[in-house]
Amino acid sequence: MSVEWIDSGRHPYERAVVIGGGIAGMLTARVLADYFREVTVIERDWRTAQPAFRRGAPQGQHAHLLLDTGARILERYFPGIRASLLQAGATNLNAGLDIRHIADGIRRPEYASEFSALAISRPVLEWHLAERLRQLPNIDIVQGSAVRKLDYTEDRISGVHLTPGPSRFDRQYLSANLVVDASGRGTTTPATLLDCGFERPRESVLSQDTIYVSRIFRIPSGQRRWKALLAQSGERGASVVPMDRDHWLVTLQGPKGEHPPLDDSGFMQFAQDLPVPELHQALNESEAITDASAMRTMTHVRRHYEDLRRFPEGLLVLGDALCDLPPSQHRGMTIAILQAQMLQDCLEQRTLRRQPIGQLWRDFFRHCSTTIDTCWQLATLQNDAREAHRSDLRWRFMHRYLREIQTAVGRDVRVAEHWVATIHRIEPLRTLLSARVIGSLISGSPSNAVPVAYEIEDKDTTLIRAQRTGWTR
Repeated sequence: MSVEWIDSGRHPYERAVVIGGGIAGMLTARVLADYFREVTVIERDWRTAQPAFRRGAPQGQHAHLLLDTGARILERYFPGIRASLLQAGATNLNAGLDIRHIADGIRRPEYASEFSALAISRPVLEWHLAERLRQLPNIDIVQGSAVRKLDYTEDRISGVHLTPGPSRFDRQYLSANLVVDASGRGTTTPATLLDCGFERPRESVLSQDTIYVSRIFRIPSGQRRWKALLAQSGERGASVVPMDRDHWLVTLQGPKGEHPPLDDSGFMQFAQDLPVPELHQALNESEAITDASAMRTMTHVRRHYEDLRRFPEGLLVLGDALCDLPPSQHRGMTIAILQAQMLQDCLEQRTLRRQPIGQLWRDFFRHCSTTIDTCWQLATLQNDAREAHRSDLRWRFMHRYLREIQTAVGRDVRVAEHWVATIHRIEPLRTLLSARVIGSLISGSPSNAVPVAYEIEDKDTTLIRAQRTGWTR
């Protein structure tokens, strides 16, 4: 099939196929709908009439946050969706006031931040996205089907072969101008490249054998000075995130061998062993209403497609298939949405120049690389593993510098907000090399400081008193 420019008014290209109907796949389909006459999404799972966990997204049973940038872009593609999600039970969280953040004993100060996050269960978000996509006449979501292999002819991908299954979709082959692999961690694109005579992309691997265990709790009555809790202590951690107005999704994490147990008493004891009094109080006062569900991740992979000199035309990779991040980072959904926006940027440039999409892969992978590198560096910050290609002096300096910033956010509101801005905007880490941040690191000023150790004095108002330093909030 030709990939040349098609002068057809609003849709300059003919057909696109998206492999995977998760968040990355659905955002990609939304972008492609503005440029292709037909967009087909191939999804292995079946959608239910109401939001529900699905087999193909085991991470959906664990805590999720949509960062400020991701929520803003999502609203741009689906006007009014934020209000719909809030009505469905999502919670808006001010990054400084509503999220209690504790990392290795350092408690981030409370302040009114410019940024906010959206706490939402993944099934609810996916359900709303799918409902919005169904309203677009040129998008077709094929459920209960899978791609068996890509059709490779003359240095390009020209379509997909589907596996026969229970799907009502009776076609076993779809031709396409563009195929986008948004299939997630189980991507087969690297193997396909080898089969077609191309090189596999270089891979950066983050070894992190971690088990996540989650349960839903009924939120207790009473006032708290936080709506969500994110805590990390070494390789162990906890997230308490509102699923809706009445329920928390509590996720505990730990390395294999020291992971949270699935039984009631073991789950609670693991939480009690974390040095986080707010977590202890919250779970002691709340009621678990589901059994525990577990997920294990052993490695995370960032694939450097931007380094390749040859790549099949008519093919792209994004989402977790391009770079999968630790769930505890809470950046996966936002980075997938950002990649969809970057795809739009690349398509818009080619449309304005009336260019074919054969070399779209080169523009897209290079456009994404800086943002992905930022997220990958932040992920390695909390892991002892080191990538060989990042063992240079500059990388070691930045790693040490970021460790110092993590300490400074507990004593300086300005540094804390600078750090929050970097996280929510997914900005390059060099933005942290500002005079204000460096000055705070040098001075070590205790203004706005929060101590390492503290205790809950008043059960109702959750007043915090310093034990080590005498500072009082």
